[in-house]
Amino acid sequence: MNTAAGILSLIVLATTSLAPACSHGNASNASHAGSITSIRSMSLTRAAHTATLLPDGKVLIAGGFAGDENSLASAEVFDPVQATFTSIANMSVSRAGQSATLLPNGKVLIAGGYNGDYLASAELYDPSARTFTPANTMVTPRAFSSRTRCRHFT
Repeated sequence: MNTAAGILSLIVLATTSLAPACSHGNASNASHAGSITSIRSMSLTRAAHTATLLPDGKVLIAGGFAGDENSLASAEVFDPVQATFTSIANMSVSRAGQSATLLPNGKVLIAGGYNGDYLASAELYDPSARTFTPANTMVTPRAFSSRTRCRHFT
């Protein structure tokens, strides 16, 4: 199994496990919740990217490595109902190994990562506008770390 197919299968498994009523476009597939089903490929091969479940059930896939040491600024959204990937606006900087945290307001905070240098930059993804905007910079650059959403942070 190639890397892209493995990553894609994990996305399908995660989205069907979290949304068991997901029908992938027809009711006959609803009984396969939690199983791995082959669908379309992402627009690019990615590794060390993030996949964030959005409030509407879609999945934001951002950044990563392009199968080599080159990091990506590109992003796409997976729609489990239509079983499609849609390219969206690029992040302001290419990054792999970044963190992505869904905030209470529905936006996604993307922070840190690596693109030849460790990054302190951050940006917000707005699902309604399908755009990224710069956010405050972290004090210390970091990659391959985790984030925890604070209760008071919106």
